[in-house]
Amino acid sequence: MFSTVRRLAVRPARLGRTMATAPTGQYAGQKNSRGNYEVTLIPGDGIGPEISKSVERIFAAAQVPVEWEAVDVTPVLRDGKTVIPDEALHSILRTKIALKGPLATPIGKGHVS
Repeated sequence: MFSTVRRLAVRPARLGRTMATAPTGQYAGQKNSRGNYEVTLIPGDGIGPEISKSVERIFAAAQVPVEWEAVDVTPVLRDGKTVIPDEALHSILRTKIALKGPLATPIGKGHVS
């Protein structure tokens, strides 16, 4: 066993693409009539709205062709279960892309994380 550990320890690092840099797909959204992509923005809670506002300012400063559609994902009760509001789901399905700020997941409250 020691020889196996030793062999692993002296192996050179592999070069090349890692899982984190592997392509996962291509964005299929279309630009609107103003030449911008519409993106669903889920500001989050706690520090989320502040972070999301900073991201909006960074994108504007970088002149990224984006229009944000902010949605609230505060869970609603439906058939005895908490779910994301339909408006938020419809926005994500329509824009095909969303940026989510930090959200708290209450422990023991029945929310689906």
